[in-house]
Amino acid sequence: MTFKSYPKEYIISMLQYREDRTKSCIRNIKALEVVLRDVSSRKEIKNKALVDIVKERRLLRFLESNNV
Repeated sequence: MTFKSYPKEYIISMLQYREDRTKSCIRNIKALEVVLRDVSSRKEIKNKALVDIVKERRLLRFLESNNV
């Protein structure tokens, strides 16, 4: 299925969603990196932040590809 088969409004909304979600991922990664720096003594929080950063980066990579 090509873009020509979709209504113009759908394509615009899809691209807007991808842009919004990409910005959200970048914000989340930056916030998690701050948490990671500030919470060096609490190992469980540090590990959770690392896992969340990896998840957000994977989602960001997916969104930046042409798969969405």
